[in-house]
Amino acid sequence: MRRDVATRIYGARVPPRKRNSRLSKFLPSSTYLRFLLATLVAALFTGALALGLSYWTSRNTVHELQDEAGFTLLRNTVDLIGRTRIAFEEQRNSYYEEHKDTLRTISDYTANIIDSYAEQVRLGDMTPDQARNAAFDLISRSAADIEHTVFIINGGQSMVAHTNPWFRHSDMDTYRDLSGETVFRTMAGQARLAGDGKYVFRAYPWLRHDNGVAEYKLALARYYREWDIVIFCDLALGDVETALSDARQASLSEMRARLREITIARNGYIFVFDEACNMIAHPTLEGGDFASMPLPGSDTTMCQALKDTAERPWGENRLTYTWDRPDDSENYAHEKVSWCIREPTTGWYVAASAYIDEIESAMARFMRAIAIPALLSILILGLGLAVLLRRLLKPVHQLAQVCEQVGQGDLSARASEDAPGEVGFLCIHFNKMVDSLADLRDKDEERRMELEHLNRNLERIVGLRTRALERKAHKLEELNVQLRELDAMKSTFLSSVSHELRTPLTSIRGFAKLISKEFSRHFLGSFPDDRHLSGRALRIQQNLEIIGAEGERLTRLINDVLDLAKIESGQMDWRDSTFDFKELIDHCVRSLTGLISRKPDLRVRVLVPNGLPQITADRDRFTQLFINLINNAVKFTEKGQVLISACLGQDGLQCRIRDTGPGIDTVDLLPIFDKFHQAVGSDTLQDKPRGTGLGLAICHNVVSRYDGLIWAESTVGLGAELVVELPRKLFGKHPVPLERPRPMPLDAFSDTAPRILVVDDEPYIRTYLGQVFESEGYRVDFARNGNEALAKAREHPPGLVTMDLQMPGMDGRVAVQEFKADPALRHIPLVIISIMYDRNNVGGDASLDKPVDEDKLLVVVNDLIRKHHKSMEICLLLSTPGAEPTPQADICGELLICDSLEDFRAHIQSGFSGTVLLPASMSNAVDLEELAQNRNIHVVIRDS
Repeated sequence: MRRDVATRIYGARVPPRKRNSRLSKFLPSSTYLRFLLATLVAALFTGALALGLSYWTSRNTVHELQDEAGFTLLRNTVDLIGRTRIAFEEQRNSYYEEHKDTLRTISDYTANIIDSYAEQVRLGDMTPDQARNAAFDLISRSAADIEHTVFIINGGQSMVAHTNPWFRHSDMDTYRDLSGETVFRTMAGQARLAGDGKYVFRAYPWLRHDNGVAEYKLALARYYREWDIVIFCDLALGDVETALSDARQASLSEMRARLREITIARNGYIFVFDEACNMIAHPTLEGGDFASMPLPGSDTTMCQALKDTAERPWGENRLTYTWDRPDDSENYAHEKVSWCIREPTTGWYVAASAYIDEIESAMARFMRAIAIPALLSILILGLGLAVLLRRLLKPVHQLAQVCEQVGQGDLSARASEDAPGEVGFLCIHFNKMVDSLADLRDKDEERRMELEHLNRNLERIVGLRTRALERKAHKLEELNVQLRELDAMKSTFLSSVSHELRTPLTSIRGFAKLISKEFSRHFLGSFPDDRHLSGRALRIQQNLEIIGAEGERLTRLINDVLDLAKIESGQMDWRDSTFDFKELIDHCVRSLTGLISRKPDLRVRVLVPNGLPQITADRDRFTQLFINLINNAVKFTEKGQVLISACLGQDGLQCRIRDTGPGIDTVDLLPIFDKFHQAVGSDTLQDKPRGTGLGLAICHNVVSRYDGLIWAESTVGLGAELVVELPRKLFGKHPVPLERPRPMPLDAFSDTAPRILVVDDEPYIRTYLGQVFESEGYRVDFARNGNEALAKAREHPPGLVTMDLQMPGMDGRVAVQEFKADPALRHIPLVIISIMYDRNNVGGDASLDKPVDEDKLLVVVNDLIRKHHKSMEICLLLSTPGAEPTPQADICGELLICDSLEDFRAHIQSGFSGTVLLPASMSNAVDLEELAQNRNIHVVIRDS
């Protein structure tokens, strides 16, 4: 019993313990032994992982340290070369400064001589010429005693003093250095620009006359303003170069000695080479050329590979390759690494190389330093955890034994509560849980007895509810059968009513029409003298017409009721077919001609574009839809207009029927499509509903059948607009071919059909235009260029010529000029048909762009031929402001021919864009200035 209670408290009987996996049977059952085994496995795995990591870490560390050491050696070597270069340059500058001081001293001595003679001139002891001659002669003699050359040039660039008399009075342009430059003339100009007493130095290449050896010389020029002369002195730099060469060789030897002292690992070294691959410093190749030394395993040379390495970014300029070793020569199987950079001041390349196996020889020390401490740490940690776990698991093991007793139903077992920490806390709460289980044992038994009693009562209540639901379900089924019978009765009734009402209506309407026809034929006009009988006859005739109209109204009512019933019941037979949407709208408008004609102040306009894709739907239902909508608009509009428009977009077609009637109140816009709902004005007597209220409900069902939308928009007092939106899927991809309007018959012009000359070099264009004109009854001739056109026009004068502009031989522009210049041909109308942008300025009577619109072409051709035959000329042409006047009628956009002022104003107010042809009789009633400001309308007024 106690075991059952414990089982109910836990929720299910505890099954015997089972091993979780096949591996468990090979493991000890003790948690402590399992932990020791896991610790041993973890130690072995961690040791192996530590060895692997130590190898990888040691290898990377050694390479990184060696890379850093190599780059450090490169930086130090570059610094050494730079310091050597700087010391050499300082020594060179020191030598140059010593020679410049010598030249300054000689120049100052020469200037002092000239100053002394200039002073005698100022004292009046000598004339200027005497002083000059004496000074120049003394300078020439004095300069002969020194090693350096001194000479003087006057303002005319002539040498007036020199140690060698042979050079005196010679032109300075004859003295050029080895590069061909007039160095002395140039220095003389620079000295004059520098000013009186300023020194100008310059080194230049010169050829010694005594031995023919080229050498560099250093020259000084100083301007003496008082006599307008330039003092020159120069000296050879051969001793400077000799001294510098010795110093350079000494510096280079010292640098090589220092580099030999540097070693990398056991056999690594540093070497230096220049741009030409000459080895400047190397343990074995010093002074040699290794430009052709190949790089093993590559198609490039060692020198070029090191140069490419030096050009890489810092830290990436290392080259790895195979090479021989001193202890294993001629065997290029030892991997080697070289670091290389370029010294910026000398352009030399500095490289450091070492063998990789020597670098990695220190890796074993790193591995031992990492792996051994790691393994010892893991071992010590595992032993410490084992001792600690043994102490922690002892109270847990005791608690597990108590749990096993409680699980077997012994609720008197208790765990020891003297264990420390969380385990002791767990034992205390476990004992409390066992006490609770003992208390719940008795309560469980009481609840079980109560539950059995409640179950018996619940079964009785459920039985009562089930029987009540069965009775209600049976009653609902009977009601459903009655509803289906009523629906069948409604369909039978509607069918019977349709037949019974249509039969007498047919007789009524037929006899009413027959009586009306016979009455109007035999009696209506038979009493012209008797006003009383004539009035009675007219009244009878009107009554007969009322009978006929009301019969038609009743027929429509019956049809609407039946159609709505069929649509709602799903019995309507939909017959989808493909038809033209614009032709459907035109048919609907023609069907309401009788209703429209009874309202003389009302105008119905259709602005549905031609060429809409064909629609696939039930034509009869769509006819009923739009007749209802148009009929409502006409019925509620006494004067003004009803506008029917449509446009096709990406989402589908939207058709709008807008009227100028009283409009619809806002509260009626939504429910107006409900059955039998009619919008009523504020005056219930005057605004009495007209119709049954079923038309718009039928329209809504038809549109919904094809996944379309229909809604109403209105402003009270301004009219209403009903919008039908049909989805794009109902329309095909290709538009319906346009039916172009039939032009005026040609026999209206003359007894003989006019001849048209088609001039075009394209045979397909000639064939197309010929078929267009021949289908209208014209005679057609063809020409390929201007020469053939002139010849055929003179042989058979045409009534009109169509002219292309770009043709071989004589083109269209020249041909038009020839036609206008010939008195026999100048009266023939010319229509320019071309893609050229300047076709309007060629001189034709009209111009059309290619590809030509057939309807526009026929309208223009018929109009020009009519003008040619009837001498009809354009009396006024309006275009946009600022346009150049032209004698042509260029048809822009859509063409509209208006014969009445009302028709013209209606199109302009609707936003028409294109060309309008008006007769001259309407010109006084049209605001021509206002039309000229409209950039979307072109107006042509012609003589009628």
